Amino acid sequence: MKREELKEELFKYLSESPSQEREKITRLAAGAMNATALPDSLWPKIQKEIFAALSVEHAGFGTKLKSFFSPPLMLALALSAVGILVGAFILLSQGAATREAPLVEISANTPKQKGDILIAKGVRIENIGAGSVARNSGATDKIVLQSGTWQVALQHKELVKPLQFIFPGGMLEPIGTAFTVAIDPTGTHVNLTEGKIRLFEKDAAGKNWQAREIGAPYSGTLKSAPVETEIQIAPVSKKKQAPSSKYANYIGKNITVELKNGDRLSGRLRAAENGMLAISGSSGNLRIRERDVVGISRN
Repeated sequence: MKREELKEELFKYLSESPSQEREKITRLAAGAMNATALPDSLWPKIQKEIFAALSVEHAGFGTKLKSFFSPPLMLALALSAVGILVGAFILLSQGAATREAPLVEISANTPKQKGDILIAKGVRIENIGAGSVARNSGATDKIVLQSGTWQVALQHKELVKPLQFIFPGGMLEPIGTAFTVAIDPTGTHVNLTEGKIRLFEKDAAGKNWQAREIGAPYSGTLKSAPVETEIQIAPVSKKKQAPSSKYANYIGKNITVELKNGDRLSGRLRAAENGMLAISGSSGNLRIRERDVVGISRN
């Protein structure tokens, strides 16, 4: 059996059979973690002794450990082997907790390892692929994801202040959300699994920012582009509408128009806008200024 297989077997045993000796095991591991690595030639012998110890029925872990220390294996070698294996197991079982970091401590473009978790009230950001992250604090906190793959879960009502997630090619604002952002050379892949986001990206020409609100489920890719921390949407210019005509209710109806000069014109009112009336009658299409009209009656 190879060394890694032996470790796996011991890890399984320890995880399935919790022991009151854990503090002792931790101390042994701490003292042995700095020991020189054992030669490969000793592992078959260590393996045999470990399995012999673990096969003792109705014995506590302390008894099994003691039997492992007995000859023909030297105590120092046994201690090193168990320390290395148990120490690795303890580090693995506690690794997730020790890699948690408060969100408020992110102040620069900090590289993170896979498994690192950033936490704050109402937000949990897990790095599921090595990358770097930065935080720009303000009235709205900006979390800048420069690279890597990030899994985010938020409780929008619990957030202390608004959050924006900025990444190559765009930005999103969460609205009670769970989503993943994966950044690679092909672009930024956004996968929304719960809630809603407001997604910001450039238009087809790559000049102006545009925003859209998206509900789960959603999966899309933003084009690869440099990170821009100041993203603003240009206000949409609204065309000034002409004032409504007081004769608009007659559009589509047959009417008779009386003019100031005493003329009377009959026909169908086609439009009433910009101070003009468009009438189609027996003599053709006419355009009349509203200010020249004295009155209108329906036929």
